[in-house]
Amino acid sequence: LIKNFGENNFGFGSDLFGFKNNFLPIDIKGYSDFIKIENELKILGYDNKIINKIFYKNFEKFYKKRKEL
Repeated sequence: LIKNFGENNFGFGSDLFGFKNNFLPIDIKGYSDFIKIENELKILGYDNKIINKIFYKNFEKFYKKRKEL
């Protein structure tokens, strides 16, 4: 998704109810398992700046822009 939409336009949310467990790349059952996603992203070569964007900074940016409207 980062390759398609860019690191500034993508974020992980904690609402996983729309996904089936076999769809997710690793065993993610809830927000407490997000560390597994973070670790996988690091293994794939993503740095902390990009990881922070997709975990929360992009959401902050979105909500700040929305609030300005």
